[in-house]
Amino acid sequence: MNGSARDPAFGLVHSVSSDTQPIQISPNEQRWKKLRCATITGARLLQEQLSKGGQRTYPVMITLTYSPRVSWNSRHVSDFLKIAREWFRRRGRKFYYVWVAELTKKGAVHFHVIVWMPKGYRLPKPDKRGWWPHGLTRIEAARNAVGYIAKYCSKAGQPSSFPKGLRTHGCGGLNASSKIERRWWSAPLWVRQWCTSITDVRRVTGGGFVCVDSGEWRQSPWIVIFNGGRVYLLHATRTA
Repeated sequence: MNGSARDPAFGLVHSVSSDTQPIQISPNEQRWKKLRCATITGARLLQEQLSKGGQRTYPVMITLTYSPRVSWNSRHVSDFLKIAREWFRRRGRKFYYVWVAELTKKGAVHFHVIVWMPKGYRLPKPDKRGWWPHGLTRIEAARNAVGYIAKYCSKAGQPSSFPKGLRTHGCGGLNASSKIERRWWSAPLWVRQWCTSITDVRRVTGGGFVCVDSGEWRQSPWIVIFNGGRVYLLHATRTA
């Protein structure tokens, strides 16, 4: 890497420790790790939540694909979930789901959605009912919901870049305590090292995280550096 940590091109401030060195990171890899953690954790928590609540459900995997001449749009998966949620609501049932985007080797977008179905109910085929007018759909049994979604998360990072603006994952139906745990596991490592037990941590405007229970706020110990099209992290010592 050209230049030093003190080079103005890095945009650093004087509080940076002199004995630290920038670490190059891959933004796409970081995005994929966040996708995988949030999605697998969400599936696990939903499964545990439903089991503890004694609800009789069974998971199914829905694959949403596009026709060759149809381009993906960021609203498509949201529209599908909205329609499915209404289908559950009309039957007096809650909609529990987790989904992840995946790219084919040619870079084509498609989605995998795990839905927990109430015993005695079957979900209509989305493309036949007009819920997914963009291509074809497939519904299959998913005996191990967490294992199924983990498999697709492991492939979601290939090829190495997602289209700009693509929503990559989502989760719905978690109760309050499960949402807190999912946020905690999805937080950066330094946050989990600061709050060593699962608690409600949230990003705040201006940077950093706040522990909701204690009200304590901390800024990230890392400075992000953009240099020559690459991204680096530099550990910094900040003074109050």
